[in-house]
Amino acid sequence: MPKGSLNVSLKGADDIFSTEESRQEQQREQVQQIPIGELFPFKNHPFKVLDDESMQRTVESVEQYGVLSPLIARPRPEGGYEIISGHRRQHAAQLAGLDTLPVIVRQMDDDAAVLLMVDSNLQRENILPSERAFAYKMKLEALKNQGARSDLTSVQVAPKLSTEKIGEEVGMSKDNVKRYIRLTNLVPELLDMVDEKKIAFNPAVELSYLDEAQQRDFLEAMNDTQNAPSLSQAQRLKKLAQEGHFSYDVAFAVMGEEKKDELDKVVIKNDTLRKYFPRSYTPKQMEDTIIKLLEQWQRKQQRRMNADLYRNERPDGVFFFCKQKEKTPMKNNVTRTIRSEEITIDVRICAALAANRGGEVYLAAIAPDMELTVITLDEAPGILPCFEEDDACLNIPDTSLLLCYNPAQVLKMGGKHYLTGPVILVRTNMDGRVISLTIDEVYLFQKYLESHSITLMADDQKLPCICID
Repeated sequence: MPKGSLNVSLKGADDIFSTEESRQEQQREQVQQIPIGELFPFKNHPFKVLDDESMQRTVESVEQYGVLSPLIARPRPEGGYEIISGHRRQHAAQLAGLDTLPVIVRQMDDDAAVLLMVDSNLQRENILPSERAFAYKMKLEALKNQGARSDLTSVQVAPKLSTEKIGEEVGMSKDNVKRYIRLTNLVPELLDMVDEKKIAFNPAVELSYLDEAQQRDFLEAMNDTQNAPSLSQAQRLKKLAQEGHFSYDVAFAVMGEEKKDELDKVVIKNDTLRKYFPRSYTPKQMEDTIIKLLEQWQRKQQRRMNADLYRNERPDGVFFFCKQKEKTPMKNNVTRTIRSEEITIDVRICAALAANRGGEVYLAAIAPDMELTVITLDEAPGILPCFEEDDACLNIPDTSLLLCYNPAQVLKMGGKHYLTGPVILVRTNMDGRVISLTIDEVYLFQKYLESHSITLMADDQKLPCICID
């Protein structure tokens, strides 16, 4: 062949005369049967595949019906395929003895694969705190990479935008997303304790600011004292570490303290109680009688406190109370001027917040069966059990206030979301630490409730809700 000749490849007749429809069909993703041994887990996959009761049910389903939903995977450079979605199905298929699995093979870069892997797994009903933490972190890095590639000028703002995006998709604030990501700084032993609910979520976030050596000293002190950290203890340990005063001895001393809930316990011996009850009374009857008497005593104390508040103006001038108008009972309200506006606030709320001098951390709570009430930080889990665990939080616009609620008690109707369960109002400082509410914040919350509260009808029953859209 002469040096200057060209090697020209001609298309066959099938290529020339193929239709556009057939060419699109060839490009369309198709389900393939792939040997189970050629499927490998996603690198640094954050979601745990456990041989628990749920997995056993999945295995039984696979044995009976096979794998109905195809896995999604991508080719590996070294051969085989990397699973993006379907790790639990693959494990169940192995236990069921299947040889092949239905798989959609998709060409994807690392960041796109991470986003799909995380999003497909976040749809699960039960997700451990550690799984959320590493999933949010991986997704944040992927979003940052995508942002950096598409717009080099936006690199500095990408982290903020990314956390907001993640928060919107999972129904929580960007600050709470950041708090979950903080958990990835915990040593594995402590993170396992968070998953096992031996350490609550909020104290765990505070402990994540300790370095690895400090965390291991804390872990030893925790085991030696056989105590789980409260939020206040974790916050103190964090502060001591930041000031350079942390050590095992310090951690042991803090963890060895009696907690407030332990100090508040009252134990009355049965012999003592029996002196005040007939012999025929059962323990349940004794308990009911005691509770009834305490409720009567509480109402009497409340009336006395309200009377004192109406009679006396506070000497520091923080509050002033309107005089009682003729023939108009004041009931349980006081007036307060905030931002040139005279508003009415429940006297019990005023009394609680006004009496605080920096010692107690006060929150506010409201529920369909409970009026707006001031509570302490320690009382919050009793009203909202998930408060220190997998709570969801919503920022009230233009404030440092967060609404904490149970995502399982959110009702979606007509394209809007309604909170149907207990809600706890929290105030945070610049460090994300929970601090006590003020009257001003309660007023802002009251205004928010006025504009967002609604009553829905369900089965002829009225359902008070808070619209969060």
